[in-house]
Amino acid sequence: MSRNGNGVYTLPSSSPVVGGTIATADDRNEIDNDIATAITGSLAANGETVVTSDISLSNNKLTNLKAGVLVNDAARVDQVQTGVFSELISVSGTDTITASLSPSLAAYANAQQFLLSPASNNTGAVTININALGAKSLTKNGITALIADDLIAGASYNIAYDGTVFQIVGNISSDVDISAKADIASPAFTGNPTAPTQTTGNDSTRLATTAFVKSSIPTGLITASAWGFFNGTTSGTNAPTDGAGVSTVVRNGAGDYTINFSPALPHANYSATFGGYASSALIITENLTNPLRTTTQLRIMSVNYTSTLADMLKISFVVYA
Repeated sequence: MSRNGNGVYTLPSSSPVVGGTIATADDRNEIDNDIATAITGSLAANGETVVTSDISLSNNKLTNLKAGVLVNDAARVDQVQTGVFSELISVSGTDTITASLSPSLAAYANAQQFLLSPASNNTGAVTININALGAKSLTKNGITALIADDLIAGASYNIAYDGTVFQIVGNISSDVDISAKADIASPAFTGNPTAPTQTTGNDSTRLATTAFVKSSIPTGLITASAWGFFNGTTSGTNAPTDGAGVSTVVRNGAGDYTINFSPALPHANYSATFGGYASSALIITENLTNPLRTTTQLRIMSVNYTSTLADMLKISFVVYA
């Protein structure tokens, strides 16, 4: 009857042999055949036997197991602990990474996880190709593409396949060079920084954009393109005493002045008004003797009662372009 369902072997009914009786060939053959069947159903120590059904170890362990190396081999506890089967090897590439597993990965599958140690820092979006199974995007914080230096050479990253892309497990943030960043207190911006445009009428301490300023200027209000104030008795080329849109004022001679605009006015068809004070000169106007009106210069003169050029002590002007 070989073994029972619990693995216990029992001799067939012809055994044991009773003393003084004759054992026939059939009796002997029955015993031998039964033993042969039982041995065939046992595991051979040399590994020849192929297991044909599940084996229960009844809460016992397999000990002194050889380290597994093939896909169908059993793994030892130390191999699982060290992650030898999930560590990617032969890693190369910067943004197009190739790597391998040993034993080789047969196919990508959802929820697979591997340990990646990049060969170099990345410079942009990254793909990874394991065992030549096809390049897949490597992302962070879900499906966000990587940016420069998200991957650091030699660092370790757990990556998981979601069925479409490989995601870095856990949040990741790049080490950012803050030398080009502005301080929170009194920041000094460069380039063309932008900000939200506040609603018209807002009088808070929020940042005012050019769009906000434009919307806050009453319709029809005209602002000066340039204005200034200078001493008409000062010789040579001088900056105005005060003003805007004016770089210098040149005293060409008594009562003769050239105003230099900076930046240049948008056109030469501008309107200019003048004012001044002096005991001898009475009139300030554009120079009629040596006229000069461009987007960068305007020549003016001051005359006395006899229409002779004479210096004015205080001269002011406003230009609308």
